Amino acid sequence: MVIGGSGSGKSTLGSAIIGDIDRLSGEVKHIGSIAYCPQTPWINNQTIQENITFGQEYNEVKYNDVVHVCALKQDFETLPAGDQTAIGEKGVNLSGGQKARIQLARAVYSDRDIYILDDPLSGADANVGKFLFDECITGRLKDKTRILMTNQLQFIQKADKIIFLKQGRIRAQGSYQEMLDQGIDLSKYIKKDLRNQQYKFRRLMRQNTQFTLIPNEADNLDQNTQNEQKKEEEEDTQATKTIQVAQKIITREEFETKAVPWSHQFFDTTPMGRILNRLTLDLTNVDKGLYNMFIQFIGTCLGLVGQVVIISVNTPFFLTIGIPSLIFQYIINKLYSRASRNLLRMVSRSKSPIFQIFDETISKAGLSIIRAYKLQDVWRGKFVALNDHWGVRYVLFLQGKKINSFVSTVFMGGVVILGWFFMNPAVLSVAISASLTFSSLSSLLIQQSTELESNMTSFGRIQFYSTKIPQEKSRSEIDSFDPPQDFPTQGSVQFDNVSFRYRSGLQYALDVDFQLKGREKIGVCGRTGSGKSSLLFPLFRLIELDPTLQPTMIDVRSGLPIETDPNEEPNRGRILIDGIDISKIDITKLRHSIACIPQNPTLFTGTLRFNLDIGYKYINDDRLWEVLDLIGLKQDVEQLPEGLDTQIADGGSNFSAGQRQLICFGRAILKNCRIVVMDEVTASVDMKHDAKIQKVIQEQFVDKTVIMIAHRLNTLIHCDHIIVMSDGKIIEFDTPARLQNTRGSVFNELMKNMK
Repeated sequence: MVIGGSGSGKSTLGSAIIGDIDRLSGEVKHIGSIAYCPQTPWINNQTIQENITFGQEYNEVKYNDVVHVCALKQDFETLPAGDQTAIGEKGVNLSGGQKARIQLARAVYSDRDIYILDDPLSGADANVGKFLFDECITGRLKDKTRILMTNQLQFIQKADKIIFLKQGRIRAQGSYQEMLDQGIDLSKYIKKDLRNQQYKFRRLMRQNTQFTLIPNEADNLDQNTQNEQKKEEEEDTQATKTIQVAQKIITREEFETKAVPWSHQFFDTTPMGRILNRLTLDLTNVDKGLYNMFIQFIGTCLGLVGQVVIISVNTPFFLTIGIPSLIFQYIINKLYSRASRNLLRMVSRSKSPIFQIFDETISKAGLSIIRAYKLQDVWRGKFVALNDHWGVRYVLFLQGKKINSFVSTVFMGGVVILGWFFMNPAVLSVAISASLTFSSLSSLLIQQSTELESNMTSFGRIQFYSTKIPQEKSRSEIDSFDPPQDFPTQGSVQFDNVSFRYRSGLQYALDVDFQLKGREKIGVCGRTGSGKSSLLFPLFRLIELDPTLQPTMIDVRSGLPIETDPNEEPNRGRILIDGIDISKIDITKLRHSIACIPQNPTLFTGTLRFNLDIGYKYINDDRLWEVLDLIGLKQDVEQLPEGLDTQIADGGSNFSAGQRQLICFGRAILKNCRIVVMDEVTASVDMKHDAKIQKVIQEQFVDKTVIMIAHRLNTLIHCDHIIVMSDGKIIEFDTPARLQNTRGSVFNELMKNMK
């Protein structure tokens, strides 16, 4: 078991073992095959079963056993097609915990010799986490070599060997007992924190006082930990880059402005490769290609007209061959163009899967997993097959060349034969020269006209995406209410009988009814996939509850509306903030009024300063440094050569997952909204930073309404109320004290499993 603070080098160690990091010295030796589970789960746009088998032959007995030990059976029962559910681009249809367990199941099913598991339990609740550790990691995999990087330190005593990392170096190693024998008491760093959570929780129940988790005494193992910069999994920013480029070159403002409010459901159901194809090939054709083709076509027309005039004056006999040849060539190319348009559509469709497999491969830990499982040849074969299919475009090019060459040969042969009998040598030489130019220009003209006509399909697709794709309703389209400038003033939130489904044909993902007072802190817990994160979708209006605001979903292939079941119950309910129905509020205003710290931290390309001051409020440096100090990153940033002006790599890959989460946390502090939503903000950080975050929440968000979604129950015990969810419904809702003291309550059982 490898432990250490955020940025201590745990994930880097795993990357070094699989060969993802170049060595400066030394060597890495291992005997046997490797299965790798990165910290950020990597999921393909396939069915769940295909993600688990991962190219291996399906064995029902083995598969069912893997599903059991990875606690996936219950999740399959809630999905519309079970393990045959197509989970969408990068697993958008799944929760973070479900993706992590599917990735773990993939590793277990592969039956390798060595398992590198980078924090696989962070997205699981206490019950599921304990089950995974007992049944999977120390159960089914007990005869395997397992390297577990984790902050789930309640399992530390069960490790055969412990490696403690600090600043990228091993500070201590050995079994738990060996470390105790050496005078290294890890309990100060770990077990004491975990046991104190129970003690402090009970003390909180007895005393209505402020709760803090900051340790009072220093420890020789975690004092002044400095986080190294390390390469983490690549985040998916390729689409963002493409959109930025597209916005600079597009000639139609309509497409530029309408791409932004595309509905959330559209991105869930449309492969990123198809969107990238529209924003690259089609957009380039419209922005540059069609314009250049049209200019060249006009130039060729004028050149051909000039050539006809010259020929008519000097060798009028030549026109008796040229004009019929031109008409014949036009007829042939007209027939050819009908097929060429369909062929170009095939080219466009065949390019989207190439973008998709490219995006899947390079995003997050795709390359790392492919290399670790030794599947380079398989992925290379997939790419070659898709690329060969895309090569159909050369058929179009070669067929056009063949037709033009045939007509030009017949034309030139006719000129030479007729000229031999009816022209003197001087006139014949002029006729041959003119025929070469005429033939070249006529062929070029027909070719350009065909290409111009065929490439208009790009314009049609761009127009379709500009006008037909379902979009979020703008303020001008609804009878919106203009809230006060300082909205919300109180921060009260009410979910009034809210029920919704992500798409037609699916079950209700959420069915809740509760109310929060202003400045109240509420914790949300439950099994992975229970609907905790689903609370955020209607709150930010990513899913509309009002049927009149729900966009009509369009099949991007056929252009027709997707049929829905007329007997299906629609989304219903409403959400009130300060007594105002959020469906009546301008969607931009609504989202600006709520600060969100997501489960998957997102950093944008730019400076660290920009990522903290994301709204261009131009906050002064003193305040930025103050916030960095609050979240525990000040010393790390001070050690960077450019400080606040440090450039963020794609997806923030030059920061660890825990550091990225802390930066997003600092961003929320600076935004200073009355309502703050946190989705698993401490899942990727160590206990030290977790404690600091709890302190900041109570000091900086004392006058805020806070909704905290978490698996670590110690982050919720200071909340005013706790919501326990299951299958999208609230099964328990009370104060932490009452739930803790209620025998048989789900929350009570979760707390027991933390011990």
